[in-house]
Amino acid sequence: KQYRSVVESVKEVFFQIDATGHWIFLNSAWTTFTGFTVEESLGKNCLKFIDLDDHERYQQLWQSLVNGEKDSFKHEIRYVTKTGKCRWGEVNIHSSLIIDGVVTGFSGMLQDTTELRKSQALEKEKIKLEADIQERERRSEIIRKSLEQEKELSELKSRVISTISHEFRTPMMMIQSSTELLAKYSEKLSYDKKLKHFQQIGWAVEHMNQLLTNVIFLDKTESGELNCHPEYLNLDKLCQKIINNLQVTLTSDYKIDFSSQSNSSQVNLDEQLVGQILTNILSNAVKYSPQGGIIKFDVFCQPEEAILTIRDSGIGIPAKEKQRVFESFYRATNVGAIKGTGLGLAIAKKCVELHRGKINVDSEVGVGTKFQVVLPYLD
Repeated sequence: KQYRSVVESVKEVFFQIDATGHWIFLNSAWTTFTGFTVEESLGKNCLKFIDLDDHERYQQLWQSLVNGEKDSFKHEIRYVTKTGKCRWGEVNIHSSLIIDGVVTGFSGMLQDTTELRKSQALEKEKIKLEADIQERERRSEIIRKSLEQEKELSELKSRVISTISHEFRTPMMMIQSSTELLAKYSEKLSYDKKLKHFQQIGWAVEHMNQLLTNVIFLDKTESGELNCHPEYLNLDKLCQKIINNLQVTLTSDYKIDFSSQSNSSQVNLDEQLVGQILTNILSNAVKYSPQGGIIKFDVFCQPEEAILTIRDSGIGIPAKEKQRVFESFYRATNVGAIKGTGLGLAIAKKCVELHRGKINVDSEVGVGTKFQVVLPYLD
């Protein structure tokens, strides 16, 4: 009576089965679990209450008990309720009645795991949904980046076509007009006028050649064809050579004020890359500075790196466009009628990166721009 009182008060199903698999004891929790009363279940084979899909597995486990291969087993099995629905139950069964060494009965406990199963299934579904959402977000991000890249490529393509067509149109028209004049009036034109037209043709060809050279150079830097080859050089002399080359093309209204604050007679740098960097930045400084402007160019060599600073008092760069000026073919919105291709700073940045250096820009519209290039000495 005391045992029955205890087992009748719990929510787990307590049972006993004889050696043939028939119920010989069930507590009232069985009715809660299956809907079948204890009276209509006792004496029946427990297999009749188990879902058909679990029959084979249950019988294997049952035979291992009956044959003495095991003295207990624990397994989840689906039971069929009185209404025909399935409920999951965790069966924990062991041999309990042994007469003359022969197993004649089994005792056990059956715990309803249906809600736990549902909870686990919901958790799995939740995890799956979260994974699906993350995957969709990842794919959306890939698509977004792809669309951004496509948009950037489209914008770049438009800038390339616009720049090249614009930059080629003027020199080609100059070549055309000069050749037509030379062809029609060669005998009437004086030597000086002929020379002027030939010089215009030469300038136009050089201008187009320079544009193509820049495009090819930029392509080489982006495709990995161009490498850094550092050698010991005199940085002061290289800077002065670049300044002298530039001043040949400048009017007397511009001045490049050069100063070196340290000994730079032997530094390990790539002369070609440094030349491209300085030529492009200095050319831009001159191009966007007012008549009579002074461009300050300072070199400071530290033990492990060279710091090159170029300042101008030009038109400046809008704050939102400071980083975009390093994009190929990009030109700031305030350049107005000043000619240019938008390649100079892109090439300069690529050269700095090849040299494992850094380039920074600080600018204010109407005040001027400062570029600082830091180049490490390389072995």
